[in-house]
Amino acid sequence: MPDTVARLNDRFAQGHPTSNVSAAGLVVHQFDGVGLVQMLQETAIRNRLPVERTGNVTTAVPWLPCPEDSWCSKFADRFSASVVSRRSPYMLSDGAPGVILAPATVSRALLCAWANDGHSMTEELTCMPPGAVWMGRDVGHWRFESSANCTPGCYRPLTAQELARNTTRPPRKVRWCRPGSGAWCPWRPDSLSDMLEQSERQNRERQKHSRWATSCNQQGGCRYNELVLAAEQWVHDLPGTIEAFFVPKGSPHAERTRILHSQFLRQFEPLPAAVAPPLLEMDLANLEAPLRRLPGSDREVGLSRGA
Repeated sequence: MPDTVARLNDRFAQGHPTSNVSAAGLVVHQFDGVGLVQMLQETAIRNRLPVERTGNVTTAVPWLPCPEDSWCSKFADRFSASVVSRRSPYMLSDGAPGVILAPATVSRALLCAWANDGHSMTEELTCMPPGAVWMGRDVGHWRFESSANCTPGCYRPLTAQELARNTTRPPRKVRWCRPGSGAWCPWRPDSLSDMLEQSERQNRERQKHSRWATSCNQQGGCRYNELVLAAEQWVHDLPGTIEAFFVPKGSPHAERTRILHSQFLRQFEPLPAAVAPPLLEMDLANLEAPLRRLPGSDREVGLSRGA
């Protein structure tokens, strides 16, 4: 366990702009939005606690995509994550727990990378099967349809019908980033280094202009980046997709995350203790070693001590 924590802390401290995922920093996925709803409801159900229903996600867990009958099923083809390091210690949420992802899985699953919030859970970036229709809300109730050459959460070319239907308030046209780009655009998987460099440039500008931090309508002042990962590869690699569970220091969700962590270990038991993901506390104010074992996390279940 200490070796795992030390290794992850070293990866955080040494992270820098590169297309080598294992050298870029820690890749984290937080249980925000869809995942947090899943986490809260699942732990409530299993422990006979009051359940606050949001949509109908009551049987899912946040390390799996949304089930087909849920409101979030249209996002089931992707997961979002962020690269954090001493140079860029920013996440979406200060309080949402999450998981640290294995670099090998991230490398195989990476669909694109955004230097800031990519708004990947919007109509414009959602791929749908032929014949499916989604009435959008964020862009004037646009009618979105299936589109060829679509990459979930990254790139979705507008159809001729969508362009012709209404020219007064058209959806945003998303284009792939090119070297030197400073625009809001997705970088291709082989350009992770370019994305991280753009993210650092933008955050330096944010420090100069305080209005940038207050004009952002997302958590974290929009200083975090966003990776979009293919859910199919993520699921294929489980349980190896996840290197560790973590709770931000001061989060109100520590006990629920402890329950969820135990549930993960039980689902994939027997897991050798050497590879079972630990439960950690993350303090991004500590830029040298932000991770340590969450106090009391030795109450783990589902571990095989023999291998």
